Amino acid sequence: MKKLTLLALTLLAYVAPCLAGPGDFAIKKVEVDYPPSPEFGSQPGIRWTPQKWVRVDVTFDAVPELTDELAFNYYVLYDDHTSPARLFVGHVNHVNIAKGNGLHSVMYISPKSLLQIMQRKPANLVNLPLTQVTVTISKPGTPTSLAVGSLKQGGHGEWWAAPTYKQEEGFLVNKSETPFAPLCWDYYEAIKPASGH
Repeated sequence: MKKLTLLALTLLAYVAPCLAGPGDFAIKKVEVDYPPSPEFGSQPGIRWTPQKWVRVDVTFDAVPELTDELAFNYYVLYDDHTSPARLFVGHVNHVNIAKGNGLHSVMYISPKSLLQIMQRKPANLVNLPLTQVTVTISKPGTPTSLAVGSLKQGGHGEWWAAPTYKQEEGFLVNKSETPFAPLCWDYYEAIKPASGH
């Protein structure tokens, strides 16, 4: 009996990092800002003006000692009141998340995507009509959210799931798909490679 109990405890120790439930994670803050493209030195004959990106930065806490993988789902509502509202959706999976407070996840919208969205040159991104930004944390492959956080208070339930909005993917990209990839390496949680390895 003692051997069986010891075996069960050993298996639990290996499985525990994979388990997560409500209360294990909390989104503390969702922020939006507009950093310019980073410059990594100059090249002869090339002159350019860095364009601005939309950056959605998420601050969260994790209670488990180690979590193998978490899925972060980003929902950005764009509504300029001149055409139907557009809902941009992005997903990024983080791996090897250690227990801690003030952890970070991030996604971006590129300057070229902004031009496509606005159908004109964005003169003042501070007035960009992002009427709501919500981020959820879940275990990969499960619909249940372990944590939800929004840029603005007052969202009603899972507003992003309303049939009113057509979810558009491809506009939000994760950090590894941007020129910001090598910057602030230890500030953001590690991203699962696209190959899954």
